[in-house]
Amino acid sequence: LKSILEDKTFNYQSARQYFKQMFGTSELFDFPKPPELIQKLMSSINEDDYIVMDFFAGSGTTAQSVLEQNLKDGGSRKFILVQLPEPTSEKSLARQSGYENIADISKDRIKKVLKGYGDEPQPINDGFKVFKLTESNYPENTFEFDPDKTEEENKAAFADYLNQAKRAKLIDDIDETSIVYENIVKEGFSLNSKVQEGAVGNNKIYTITDGERQFSICLDRQIDDATVKNITDWAKGKTFICFDGALNDSAKANLGLHVELKTI
Repeated sequence: LKSILEDKTFNYQSARQYFKQMFGTSELFDFPKPPELIQKLMSSINEDDYIVMDFFAGSGTTAQSVLEQNLKDGGSRKFILVQLPEPTSEKSLARQSGYENIADISKDRIKKVLKGYGDEPQPINDGFKVFKLTESNYPENTFEFDPDKTEEENKAAFADYLNQAKRAKLIDDIDETSIVYENIVKEGFSLNSKVQEGAVGNNKIYTITDGERQFSICLDRQIDDATVKNITDWAKGKTFICFDGALNDSAKANLGLHVELKTI
């Protein structure tokens, strides 16, 4: 590759045509990168199965480049884009079009690339996931047992603590998808792990598979005895995660003999 790429197809002016085709206007994003530039850089790699990471995703040019290059040569490249939710200007066309931040533009652009755009749209049979960095679903435990109180008094105090609004987040404002993916991260699994939702007895179980590794999670408030029996059969030797209060002591003991039980 040359140290300086001076071809006109590599400047931002040529990139504006894609916005015109996708969004109906070229004024939605300032100084976008042209896909041809990213594809030119990718052409210097003598492989077609690797990950392209872009820590400054902007309008999502890198995603478009990877998807279209795969379509062109049958490659299986993947992309990871990182973009701060930088707000669009209040008076900008982007804000008027409903894009609150730059990441919103990037997400919508990738969708349009997958769907196909322009006079002769070429749909791409692929997809992508979006993750947002936010607070943990697990509130920090700051409760301390009082050595001057009896065990029963401490238990009662702890129960009161759990019922406080700041501790109710995980139980009362349940976002199951968010909790499942936080546990995927905690277990060291890939964010591309396969997530399957199924029923065991009267309970809903999520089974997460990453290659040959697997764990299951149930976010129901109560887990039936029949479910416990089934879990001991098909989850033997694997990790099973559930709410601590969803199991009685007997069920915990039985499960603990067959699976790696983790309660939350």
